[in-house]
Amino acid sequence: MLVVGGTGLIGRALAAAALAAGLRPLLVARHDPPAGVVAPGARCLRADRRELPALIDSGALLHEHERDHERALGVVDVLAEGADEAAPLLAALSTRRGRFVAIGSAAVFGQAARGLRHAESAAPQPGTDAMRRKVALEQLVAEEHRRAQAACVLRIAYPYGPGHGPLTPLGRARDLFERLQGDGPIDWVAPGVFAPLQPLAVADLARVIVALLTRQAPPPPLLHVAGPETLDWDAYLQRLTQGRALGGRLRLHDGDALAAMQPQARWIVEYLRHAPLLDDGALQGLGLACRTPLAQAVPAWAEWCLSGRP
Repeated sequence: MLVVGGTGLIGRALAAAALAAGLRPLLVARHDPPAGVVAPGARCLRADRRELPALIDSGALLHEHERDHERALGVVDVLAEGADEAAPLLAALSTRRGRFVAIGSAAVFGQAARGLRHAESAAPQPGTDAMRRKVALEQLVAEEHRRAQAACVLRIAYPYGPGHGPLTPLGRARDLFERLQGDGPIDWVAPGVFAPLQPLAVADLARVIVALLTRQAPPPPLLHVAGPETLDWDAYLQRLTQGRALGGRLRLHDGDALAAMQPQARWIVEYLRHAPLLDDGALQGLGLACRTPLAQAVPAWAEWCLSGRP
């Protein structure tokens, strides 16, 4: 299993899940991973994604004893941001048995009423260049799927886990747990301002990907992957504090006030104002539903954030 962007949050979880399932993960990144963050048994390759098609074609990525066998090669593209980046990898895979899974995040298309679930057949059109690139990636994969290539895009909700700072109304904050345990004020969002969250445990996402690579039936062209719980921001904060009272330390703001406090957070303010909920009933029907509630991950997540480890 070739994981493009394999030393980040998703790649690290995927390496452990793959090894547990008997797969051989090869994690590709432009930089060497920090010591101790990659599961023992996973191989790492320092390379640019543009080099991978030639390496796949040549068989150079396989161990010597594997080159004489037509082993299936699963490619998981964590970093794909558009069709132009994924097309060369898909072309390289077309000459051999294998499956391609791209991680997408085209989950927000425009304004949605609170709690509305969009049907895939009636999704609004994307409104930004970045989102159009992500939808173009999905269209490319759908075209390859129609040509009988086993390719799939996973639209993921916000992933969380050890190695990743928590999401806040002002963006990700690796020091949030430290601030929660301190005495200073906490800037948070007024109730009802933002759409609810469906946080996704990265270990669950890894299990879904491994299942798609190993199940007998080929994957569908597109799947939504959301967490098992829908949380509003008040409930999310309560989970992060593990029920501790914040007293007068909590300062509530509307979206405009938050953006004024941190102008670079404007994008996340707009994102969270209009984030529709996604229905992952298709995953549940395939037996791939996520099943780790946020509450089960909070202690390990907080411990990592406070530890200073890579």
